[in-house]
Amino acid sequence: IVLEEMKITLSHVIRCSKYPDRQELGAILGQILDGVVYLEKEGIEHALGWNNVLFNLAGEAKINKTSRSRTVSRMIAHITMGLMNKDDKSVGVQRSQWLSCPEAIAFTAATTSARSAT
Repeated sequence: IVLEEMKITLSHVIRCSKYPDRQELGAILGQILDGVVYLEKEGIEHALGWNNVLFNLAGEAKINKTSRSRTVSRMIAHITMGLMNKDDKSVGVQRSQWLSCPEAIAFTAATTSARSAT
């Protein structure tokens, strides 16, 4: 068995004082969604949360747990708000840096109504 060293959780990234830029936000969310789509296509149940998404030092993301969590759209919305606002209590885009990024706002809005990642 070969295991990858994944030292960083999404929680570490969210709690870091540095905010991601547009490209970083897109890369993180894109990898998470790619992982969710793969797991759903394979029929594998998954759990998404700040501590269940892991990163290696190259910035590659993996989903750690495979058990059912809240709906995917709610968890993606929760993750997106954590990355954009640096907390887990706010709803919607709170920081002015994102107001000039219509893609991020549209993605955030879409996560509140999606039923699955596929």
